[in-house]
Amino acid sequence: MLMFSPPATFGQVCPAKPIRIVASEPGDGGDFVARQVAPGLALALGQPIVIDNRSTGVIQGEIVSRAAPDGYIVADQQREHVDRTVAE
Repeated sequence: MLMFSPPATFGQVCPAKPIRIVASEPGDGGDFVARQVAPGLALALGQPIVIDNRSTGVIQGEIVSRAAPDGYIVADQQREHVDRTVAE
């Protein structure tokens, strides 16, 4: 069973490179939250957290959807951006 496997079987230590958070515009609520959470994440994970500010949820979603599915890029989208995009 996987839960009894030694840690060496997992291959690499994660995270192995900086993590990118795609957040909303500078000074917006999503940016504020990302900047408040980033130092604690960086300390816990041992890797820097890069805040990448973008203007809308559509652009954020595009960036994340086109990124490699390796878990090193995440979107900090606010619900109103997602709701507005779906409604249009």
